Amino acid sequence: MRDNSITLRANFKHYFVSFYRLLIMLIISALLLSACSSESDEQLLNAALDGLVLAIEKRQRGEVRQYLAKGFLAQRKQGQAEAERLMLFYFQQNPTISIYRMQQEVIINNDRAEVSLLVMLTGSSGLLPERGSRYQVDMLWQKQEGVWRLANANWERR
Repeated sequence: MRDNSITLRANFKHYFVSFYRLLIMLIISALLLSACSSESDEQLLNAALDGLVLAIEKRQRGEVRQYLAKGFLAQRKQGQAEAERLMLFYFQQNPTISIYRMQQEVIINNDRAEVSLLVMLTGSSGLLPERGSRYQVDMLWQKQEGVWRLANANWERR
């Protein structure tokens, strides 16, 4: 009987250690998989930029507003209200808007990112573009509560 209790303790200890090792391996695997599958800041920032461009092209002011940070500034002096009035003016003048990104440079530093773009902006009242200009656009994005928001945008016609 004594040999059985020793054998049971040895088996229990063996299974407990095996179970413990398996549990640790599963936790490590889950952490590694989640780290590999999470999107990088640059991917998240590019997704936000894509969403902003699409919202502008679709002329959805409310959607554009969702990408703007509190205290947003345009052209170093215009607040969000002035920027929205300018956006409304362009939307009224151009029922069709297209934005073509030609060059893009991104520098991310923790929760801030500087994005420099060379874009071609076209507008029309029909299918074919009637007007277009190239712009150098410099933006400052801030990560707020895990979401990239546009804090500052400056542009210059090239």
